Amino acid sequence: MRLSNTGRAIGLVLVAALFALSAVAGPAQAGPGSLSSPNGLVVEAQLDALGDETAGAVATTSVAAPGVAGISLGTLAASTAVATIGIYGWTAGWFTVQDGGATGLDQGSEFTGWSPLLLQHPTWPTSYFPGSTDRIIVDEPSVDPFAWGDRSWVSFSTQWAWEVGPVPAASFGSVGMYGSVLCQDPAGHFGGWVRTGANGGANWNTHPGHPPVLSGVVPQTFPAGSCPEGTIASALIYGASFPDSESIPWDRANAAHMVEQIRDTGIYTVWVPDGAPTYVDPPPPGLGVVTRKVHCVGAAGYSIDVTDTFDADISHGGQFEVPSLLCPPRTVAGSGGVDWTPSGGSAQAIFPPTPTPAWVTSIPTEYPDCLNADCRLQLFKANPSPAATCGSLAVACPDWYLDPDRGNDFECHWGPYVVDTDRCSAFRDPGRVLPNATRGDDGLTHYIPWPVLELDSDVVATLRSRLEQRYDNDTDAACKALGEQVRLDRGPAPLAVPDVVYICADFDLPRALQFISDTGGAQGPAIAVATLAEAAGQAPKPPTFTPDCDQISSSGVCLDDNIFEDHLFGPGPQEDPEPEPLKTAANQCTALLQVASAATTRAQAQAQCADQPILFVGGRTDFGKEAAEHDLEVIAAHPQLVQLEYMSTANKRATGAQRYWYNLAAYNKPCEEKTSGLQECDEYPFFTSVEGGPSAFNTYGPAVLKPISYNDNQAEGNALRSMVNTTACGLKAQSAVGNPGTGGKKYLTIPLVEVNVPSFFVCPKV
Repeated sequence: MRLSNTGRAIGLVLVAALFALSAVAGPAQAGPGSLSSPNGLVVEAQLDALGDETAGAVATTSVAAPGVAGISLGTLAASTAVATIGIYGWTAGWFTVQDGGATGLDQGSEFTGWSPLLLQHPTWPTSYFPGSTDRIIVDEPSVDPFAWGDRSWVSFSTQWAWEVGPVPAASFGSVGMYGSVLCQDPAGHFGGWVRTGANGGANWNTHPGHPPVLSGVVPQTFPAGSCPEGTIASALIYGASFPDSESIPWDRANAAHMVEQIRDTGIYTVWVPDGAPTYVDPPPPGLGVVTRKVHCVGAAGYSIDVTDTFDADISHGGQFEVPSLLCPPRTVAGSGGVDWTPSGGSAQAIFPPTPTPAWVTSIPTEYPDCLNADCRLQLFKANPSPAATCGSLAVACPDWYLDPDRGNDFECHWGPYVVDTDRCSAFRDPGRVLPNATRGDDGLTHYIPWPVLELDSDVVATLRSRLEQRYDNDTDAACKALGEQVRLDRGPAPLAVPDVVYICADFDLPRALQFISDTGGAQGPAIAVATLAEAAGQAPKPPTFTPDCDQISSSGVCLDDNIFEDHLFGPGPQEDPEPEPLKTAANQCTALLQVASAATTRAQAQAQCADQPILFVGGRTDFGKEAAEHDLEVIAAHPQLVQLEYMSTANKRATGAQRYWYNLAAYNKPCEEKTSGLQECDEYPFFTSVEGGPSAFNTYGPAVLKPISYNDNQAEGNALRSMVNTTACGLKAQSAVGNPGTGGKKYLTIPLVEVNVPSFFVCPKV
């Protein structure tokens, strides 16, 4: 480590860890001085995995180098291939390798004779092209050249892999590898060199018109030979030059020490026979050194680099703590990166040097008073003047976030500086610190200027109480007022909003708000809070209450519609269903179709239900109940399977599918354990559909098959066959053809698990 700053006094009030991640549940509790960064306060998550309740300020996020995965540097093990850099650099955290080890990084060689395992020639080509790297890896000898104590060696071969880059265009160069045997006398003194294996050459080339060559593998053969009389072969030296041509002061009085000197240069690899005094077993793969780097910047162009290193093993999963590496006083992190160097190898980037945003590097010049001071983020009420503090975590301004002109009526201060008001959005639920950023799939932190209030926040709880108090604690009246406010706010919408009154009255206000949020698309949470605020505040009280429908389910489905009044009911085992169950069936059809296509309005879903043949799998025991349960499990996991395309058995077999394909060993016979005579194997999607058969197993997994009651399976099958044979449904006359099949009649399968009716079907009247 080139600079130690463990005793540094942090001027900016920071939390215990600056490495914060977004995928952690729950808001953070923090003290009044626990936040930092005027322009870039990014509170991503509660670090509850640490066991402490703090939030983190993040400068930037560094994504792993291309191809690198399974490794992270931060405070939470949940993220791999991501590191987050704090305003002052790397704070104490964890180095984490996921189970199975890191990928995309050199973990060292498993060769059993050479050390070091990687070479870097000091003048090729790095001396000519700053920023370039070169690497040579030498394979183990084809046979052991000699045994310890021997004077002679046998012929053997090896090969060496090389790569170089980046190098400029229109450049050319070559490299050769040379072998020498070091001899020693019985007293252990240097006994001479014997050159062998001269110049296996390689060329790199980036000239225009020539295919770029930046790597290769070169085979090389060493002839047999022997050391001078009275000496023995001590070691084989292999590198980009003959060691006897180098002007290096080798310790010729001690051959063993001389071998170590040669090895330590890093430009030669050494092979010694097993049993020799200088034999070194190569380290296990995965051992190496991690280097953290921070480029620190201050005012007036001042900068300094700080680094540290720690040993690590990236070959398997694990986690251990690492200390902080922070910039010196009056500086902040301008960039940060992390390198990995395997034992005997060369450095490779885990996280490439990543610059911090301008708001970080501007702190020394724009906010110098906060570098060595206790600067705290605080909210102030600006109007009327003079500004008055809202206290710790804005507790003295409980409604500030509901103010439609909050950006002007309030000020956000960081120490002596006034910053953008949205930076205090972390105090939107006064008394708590809530996230105001997310981390995207790209691993980068994305700041949210004005996040929506959470439905479980104290502010929303207060609004609910105000709504009830406004209507003299008459819950029924409060619910009706909320429902009418939805109508006023939403009007006609892509997703029709059934009246929330019955959800609110039968359950509670939180459930009704959640329903408003769920049906409002991306703006749903904001609509729910705004609707509640208006209903609880100054919005006029509705003169009358006119619900959209008389019956509504807890999920918001109106139960008044009977879209099958003019339909033909198939000859099921019982008479036509009664009106109430039929309404439920109609709305179950509508609801499943809306789930299957988020762009489908309720009216469009009703039209599809009215225009297609529908198989209703009843919820009555022995008349389809277990089949309905299985069908619903599959449809819930894959909503598009609510609609199937009919394909006759003959046409299905023409695709190569067998009728009882699931009994084949290739599909692990998932129904093999069914109770004989009492159970059958139910398959959904049905075999007589384009979506069904073996392709369903391959696409959706074994859940498409399930042992169920014999009676329930037969009831579903009988209703399906009756629907296929009913001319009005049009299935038999329009079977899909080809493989996988096209042109078939579409129909719907609607499970009625909770409706005590037998299985039946309906066809549109023609």
